[in-house]
Order: sequence, then C-alpha cells, then structure tokens
Amino acid sequence: MEIFDKILFHLQDVSKKQFERYILYFLLGVVIVICGMIYFMCEKKDSLRLSINRLYTLSDQVSDIVEKNKKIMAAELKIKNALEKKRDFTIKGFFESFCKEQNINPDPGWDTRTEAINDRFDEVVLPAEFKGYTMERLVQLLGVLDKEEIVYVKEVIIKADRDKKINFTLTLATNQLKSQLT
Repeated sequence: MEIFDKILFHLQDVSKKQFERYILYFLLGVVIVICGMIYFMCEKKDSLRLSINRLYTLSDQVSDIVEKNKKIMAAELKIKNALEKKRDFTIKGFFESFCKEQNINPDPGWDTRTEAINDRFDEVVLPAEFKGYTMERLVQLLGVLDKEEIVYVKEVIIKADRDKKINFTLTLATNQLKSQLT
C-alpha cells in the first residue's frame, strides 16, 4: 500500500498537463498489454484449432485402421477355421485330384513354393502351365475353382495358340498356418 500512497502523493504535486500525460501513458500501456494478450490468445486459438484438426484426421485414420483390422481378423479366423476342418489338406493333393476330375493335364514341372504372408500364415503357391485348351474350358475351370473355400486363383496368364486354342499358366494358392513351435 505504501507504493500507492507514494504514487498518489507524487500525482498531487504534478501539473495538470503532466497528469494527463501520465494517464495517456497508462492507458496506452493498458491498450498495448490488452492487444498483446489478444494477439497471444488468437495465436494460441489457431494453434489449438490446427491441433484439433490433426487429431480429427488421426482419429479418422485410426478408425479406418481398426475397421481394416477387424476385417482382416475375421478373414484370418475364417481361413483358420477352414484349415482346421481340413487338417490333412495339401494343395498338391488338391491339384492332382482337380486335374483328374476335370480331365486336364498340366505340363510337367509344376511344384509349390511357400511365401510368408504374416506372422500367423504362409501362402503356398502352385503355378502350372496348360497347353492347347479353349477359353471356354478355362472359364469352366475358373468357375470350379471359385467354389473352393481354401484354394484361390492367384494369377492367370493367357497366351494365344493356333486354331483358337490358348496356353495358360494357372497359379493357385492357399494359406497355411505357421508352425506354433517357434
């Protein structure tokens, strides 16, 4: 309180013109402080708005990732259940019986290879080449393969041959559970 008393005592001794100048300086200082605070708050508001927009974007991305993860987990569960139903299933055995049932003969030299998909599944791929068939026959074969739950067509490469015949490479694939012993 002594400071205020000193200020009041000093103000009583100043002239009216100097008093008005002090008031003007005081008001100018108040205006500068208020403008500075407004500027600071506006900058902070803009910064917070940008942060909120980034959070909304990230939230949308997280939601998309969670949805994709749910779909992947459902697909993995479906594959796992199908594989557990047919524990003795091999793509080689399937392919041999498929060829016999459909009365088709692949060129010799077909074999499987295994590729890692993720930490739970491997993909077993079987490419085989066929020569001298019609496009209609290929479509029939693809229709039969489409009905299979465990096996899927990974790739088909078609090459024209003579007399409206085609040669095609049919790549079948299936998933297999990785060994749990690792």
